[in-house]
Amino acid sequence: MIERPEDLRDIEELVKLGIASFKTFTAPPFKAEDYTILKLMEKTKNKAVVVIHAENDSIISRYVEAAKKDGRKDPVAHHGFRPWVAEVEAVWRVIVLAGFTGAALHVAHLTTAGGVEAVRYGKSKGFNVTVETCPQYLVLTIKDVDRLGPYAKVNPPLRGSSDVEALWKGLKDGVIDMVATDHYPTFKHQREEGWEDIWKIPSGLPGVETLVPLVYGFGVSRGIIDLNRFVEVLALNPARRFGLYPKKGVIAPGSDADIVLFNPKEEWTIKADLLHHKSDWTPFEGLRVKGRVKTTISRGKVIVKDGETTGSSGWGSFIARYLRKA
Repeated sequence: MIERPEDLRDIEELVKLGIASFKTFTAPPFKAEDYTILKLMEKTKNKAVVVIHAENDSIISRYVEAAKKDGRKDPVAHHGFRPWVAEVEAVWRVIVLAGFTGAALHVAHLTTAGGVEAVRYGKSKGFNVTVETCPQYLVLTIKDVDRLGPYAKVNPPLRGSSDVEALWKGLKDGVIDMVATDHYPTFKHQREEGWEDIWKIPSGLPGVETLVPLVYGFGVSRGIIDLNRFVEVLALNPARRFGLYPKKGVIAPGSDADIVLFNPKEEWTIKADLLHHKSDWTPFEGLRVKGRVKTTISRGKVIVKDGETTGSSGWGSFIARYLRKA
């Protein structure tokens, strides 16, 4: 995580150790000044990807300050006072910086139609930019906040239906490269206070276990994206962008035997008590989806069988990553 100028000192050494991406923010809690981001891009050019959470800090902080002065503490306030322009401006800004430096930029968890167009422009100019969105931004909208309340609090916030449509279009036509989760598990007791005061609870949603069925169920089974594109945005493209390919992201001789056995025809209802993540709730509770993971194999070892975990802690291992020159 890069926040201060002094955080840049060890970049070269970390790259040598196999660190191929560095994250920073244009807004709290780890906000970096634009000049720090510029220097980070210069230091990592052709060596690592700069991942950025892009929102305009000045706009958000002033809007939130005004909301609090007006006594707004309801869940909708969080979403209403982080407007779309805060994201779109910041996305344009970091894309311009990437174009200027020639750095590899990855825009994290995009939520807006305007952000999609900013990325489209950057790619049309040949800038080295990729972008992700998340299932919550593809499935939920600001209308769901009335129902979910504090269980919908996330940064960036949920948007309107037109943004959801633009994100799916971006996934289909290749502007959006991948779908990630921005997984942040919490427990109900950490969220309930948000019904009375949304500013007192953390932001973030759990989502790792529901990623595959949501993207398949709302994307492939509805004919928005095809099966090949589904594999690209969930496996191939992330592995390529972050220096894991061909060890990861593909089934091929010499690659790790990471395989998901998936039943595309099974219909089921997402419920928290069916999930295994470190959280006792899910924002997708009650959603009916088509497609379900049955077995997961990691490096040749079965770690999920018939929907139940069979793996053990300690199986994961560090993978040194080195990017090819852009």
